[in-house]
Amino acid sequence: MQEAHLPGASVAVVRAGQKVWTRGFGLRDIAQEAAVDDATVFEAASLSKPVFAYAVLTLAAEGEFDLDRPLTAYTPSPFRSRHPKIMASEVADDPRLAWITPRIVLSHRTGFPNWGRGKPLRLQADPGVKFGYSGEGYVYLQNVIEHVTGESLEEFARRRVFGPLRMPNSSFIWREDFATRVALGYTREGPQEKWKGKQGLSAATLHTTAGDFAQFLNAILQPGGSGLSEDSIQEMLAAHAQVDESLSWGLGWGLEKRPDGWAFWQWGDNGEFKAFAIGSRTERVALVVFTNNGLGLRLCRQIVQFVMPGPHPALAFSMLEY
Repeated sequence: MQEAHLPGASVAVVRAGQKVWTRGFGLRDIAQEAAVDDATVFEAASLSKPVFAYAVLTLAAEGEFDLDRPLTAYTPSPFRSRHPKIMASEVADDPRLAWITPRIVLSHRTGFPNWGRGKPLRLQADPGVKFGYSGEGYVYLQNVIEHVTGESLEEFARRRVFGPLRMPNSSFIWREDFATRVALGYTREGPQEKWKGKQGLSAATLHTTAGDFAQFLNAILQPGGSGLSEDSIQEMLAAHAQVDESLSWGLGWGLEKRPDGWAFWQWGDNGEFKAFAIGSRTERVALVVFTNNGLGLRLCRQIVQFVMPGPHPALAFSMLEY
């Protein structure tokens, strides 16, 4: 297996519900000659989304949140996207906002663009009609969850995911104990300034290790215990939005058609941080790859093919940038 040229990467493989292999490659900090190891923290980028979706489903499983109730029924004011990591966007007034439910958000059918980037956020399609990947939709749902629970995203995730699934190295916000083990992100211009925000974003700001994320993958492959039930996992991995003949979207996870069934997957792209996670409950295997360079998805593609040989429609998804 020929690796792409990268500063560093971290990989974890899960088989039959057990973490069987983790390994770091290369450097997390070139100037310090600091190697990637099992304690290295990476930006998970959009791998944040299935973790947030899992937390939302725990709330729904307890009967505290209705996946099919309009989000406008939960909050008294219109949605406004406010976060220091992205350009703020206000949603233009539209009666169709009342059609958007948590289920529609988690399966990327809101009709919102991916990001508003400071422009008025307008629906580009009727909610619930077709697939349209949207980080803004996840921010909307995050705002509602924070209003309903009275918790910040970080408190919500810690209580419902990080604690129960034993993920002590995971956080949606910056933690000072990350400073001595975080991977710096690299572009052709060199290392980029590390984001150290104290306000989490459900779509993009998860910091974690490969080992911690493997714990999360375990909970998808083999549910039970202190996590979601089998029924809830099946709901999460059911096809709620069709992308094409080989790709669909569940609640938080993309779904790809494999020769012996469907696999769940999600990629991450925060510019200089690229990541990929994929798993198959039929094959009882899952893996995650974190990298700290803009070319990282090239390496992710190679590792996915090495661990799970065969066709992978997800690797040809139009939004992946190699």
